[in-house]
Amino acid sequence: MCLCWSCLFLVTPDHSDADFTYNYEVIRKGGLIFAAVLFCFGIAIIMGK
Repeated sequence: MCLCWSCLFLVTPDHSDADFTYNYEVIRKGGLIFAAVLFCFGIAIIMGK
């Protein structure tokens, strides 16, 4: 499995990430939504027992 992943990285071309910037607002909103879904799922499991 590790050999397969290492071959994948050898095949992909090298890209420069110099112009890449994170959109922190989208990351924060996505994380909050993910946390809220997990929280509700956990409450549903607890209430279901």
